[in-house]
Order: sequence, then structure tokens, then C-alpha cells
Amino acid sequence: MNNYWKESVNIILVSPTLTSIDGSVKCDYDVLTIGGTASAGSLQSASYVLPGGQLDASDFSYNWWQLFDRLGVSSTSLDSFSASVSQRPPIITENLLVDELKRCSSNSEEVLVDTDIALRICAIRHVFQQTGLLLVNYLRILLVHRKSHKYVDKNQTIEYRKRVTQSPQLFPEMCETFDLLPDLWSLNEWWNWLTPSSVGRSPRFDTMYYLCALDSQQPSMSGQLWSSPVTLLNNRHNGHYILSPIHVYELSRLLNFETIVGLKEFARKRQIEGVQRWQPILTMYTDGAIATLPGDDYYPTRVEVFADKQAQSYSLSLREMRAKSCRLNRIELMGTNSDVVVNIDMPSKHIRPVCQYYERHTICANL
Repeated sequence: MNNYWKESVNIILVSPTLTSIDGSVKCDYDVLTIGGTASAGSLQSASYVLPGGQLDASDFSYNWWQLFDRLGVSSTSLDSFSASVSQRPPIITENLLVDELKRCSSNSEEVLVDTDIALRICAIRHVFQQTGLLLVNYLRILLVHRKSHKYVDKNQTIEYRKRVTQSPQLFPEMCETFDLLPDLWSLNEWWNWLTPSSVGRSPRFDTMYYLCALDSQQPSMSGQLWSSPVTLLNNRHNGHYILSPIHVYELSRLLNFETIVGLKEFARKRQIEGVQRWQPILTMYTDGAIATLPGDDYYPTRVEVFADKQAQSYSLSLREMRAKSCRLNRIELMGTNSDVVVNIDMPSKHIRPVCQYYERHTICANL
């Protein structure tokens, strides 16, 4: 089926910092990004992205219900992911992959797992594929089912990581083999982003973001970068790597939190408000571009999510366009660099990104 976009997840994975806190970085946690070689023609040598990837049919597999039941996970516990959440985006309520799976299914008695659960499984699977880290809940198995998990040695982990990367459907098999319960409860809904229709990239992605705070420090492996949010954002300007504009926006939210405990508590309490799906609207200017977001003075009242439209161009600079605006919620793009410019309150009780530079701080202070 040729859908308008692919559904995917990204996970903001944070852990206690491995380095001592100095006066310049007031933050006791690091966030994980994964390094990758830039595409041909890129102005930079590499990019860093949050872990994540595309939703797969195996994330909805009926086998997950069987595993949850065998490990003593109650339906009430699983229902809690959606029952108490007030605002659900289309990736949950109108999931394209779910519709396709139902149309193609030859077994009407097999019940797919709920989308809230499948998206979390997807995030946990991609973290395992990309880092080798297994986000599983051993304590819940011990307390609820009164049994210990089977030991997974290093060689088995390496082998299954290779196999699951090639065949995602082997992830539920692995969890069943070793009585591994994906720690769905450690992932808190964060936000939902839809690729703009005017970027000229195929496919587009409808991406759910989750935040997960780990309890212990994590060593940095090859291809991984654990860094404080402010360091990660600042060092992108040295030319060694780039960050996507959406990642810059979400990492800028983290600048509000100095402690991992505070961040974790905020995410846990806020997620009951649900998330909105935001589609940036791109417009071109003399010295760059702007990705306008909901709440901004120049965000259109009617947004076409399906039609492919070219970005409109204007003979103004980014600074001039900013001066014409009172309510700002946008990402200013200059080559491969991007800056967040926000001065409005966030919906769904979310937190406003921190504008990093002095000029931005002046804007953000003038509500």
C-alpha cells in the first residue's frame, strides 16, 4: 500500500552523567544520539540522531499478548497507556499500518496489540538494534510473576541484535525465549511530529517521540554519543556533525531541566495530557528558511497534510520576518544550522524550548 507517510518513533534516552558537573554545564544527565554518515552531497560529514526508526508489523504481533499473559502482566496495566490520556494524535487513533494489517489479515481472530503498546515496543526494539541496550523490566517479572528472567549472555545479545536488525519479527521471539518483558512503563509520551509536505523528501514520517530516563550510567560505544543537551546543541556549530531541526527543538526543551529526576517526573506527570501532532510549514527567505509551528502568528489556519506543495518564498530576511511577528513558535534554518525561536506557552502542559543565544533570550522574555 502506498501511504502518504511512514509511521515511526524516536526515543529521547537519558542517563545519569558519567562526567562530573562543572560550572558551565549545570546538568546531571546525558542524552543519547546515534552517529551516521551523511548522504552524498551533504555539507557536513556526519549527522547525529535520536535512536528510533520505522514501525513494523511485528510490533503489533499477537505474540506480544501471549507473552504479557505468560509473564503475569494485567490487562489493567496495559490499558493504562491510553485510558488515562486525554489527547490522542492520529498516529494512535488512525494508524495507517494498523489499517493495512487488518485489510491483509487472513486470521480475524488474532487481535493486534494496541497502538500505544506497539509504538513503545517499536522504540525499545530500535534501541536494541542500534545500541545493544535492552530496555526490559526484570523487577516486574519477579514481583508479579514470581520468577526470574533467563540469563542472556553477551554473545547471545550480539547474535540476536544482528538477527533482529535484519528481521524485526525475531524481536518477540527473542523476548519469549528469554522471558524478557519490554519496559513499556519506562517510556513517557513526549510529542508527535509530521514531516512537512514541502521538503521534497520521500517518504515522509509521522513520528511519535518518547522520553525514557535510565537509572544507571551508560558507557559510550562506537557510533554513539552521550552528551548533555547543551553540549550536544552547542557543538553542532563546530562543523563536526549536524542535528535535524526537530531534534534541535526537542533537545532545547531539555535545557529547562538540570536534573534527571526533575525531567523524569515532569515527563511522567505531563504525559496524561497527551500530545498533538505538529506539521511544520516551510517558507523561504533571503538568508534562510523558517519552519513555522502551531501557535505562531504566521502558522496557517488551515493546513493541508496530504498535498505536496512547494515552499513559498519571500523577499525578507529571517530577522525582518521575526520583527513582524508577536507570537513566535518557529525554527529558523540557515544552511544546516537551525535555531529555535519561541515565546508562547505550550499546549498539553508541555514546556517551552529554551532559546540558546542572547538575541533569542531577549525575544523569549518579551511575552
